[in-house]
Amino acid sequence: MTSERENSALKFYIAEFQRLAAKGENGEDVFELIAILAENAIKHLDPWKSGGQTYNRPKLIAQLKMRANYVAHSSPRAAKVLEEAAKILAK
Repeated sequence: MTSERENSALKFYIAEFQRLAAKGENGEDVFELIAILAENAIKHLDPWKSGGQTYNRPKLIAQLKMRANYVAHSSPRAAKVLEEAAKILAK
């Protein structure tokens, strides 16, 4: 069962990536910040397992991709930021 702490960490990183996506939509260059945040997320989330072989990084990647798809039409720059974050996390 996923712990409350794990859910809080996932929610935190999703919110932070969305914050950067909003800045990116407004024209800010956030790609260096995305790389830093992704590195921190990997260090923070990878040690925690929930439910056997389910890891938190794939959960975060899936959430970012879903949110990128959701905003792609109305906020293409934000979607690009979220897609880039997912790409970095998938490495």
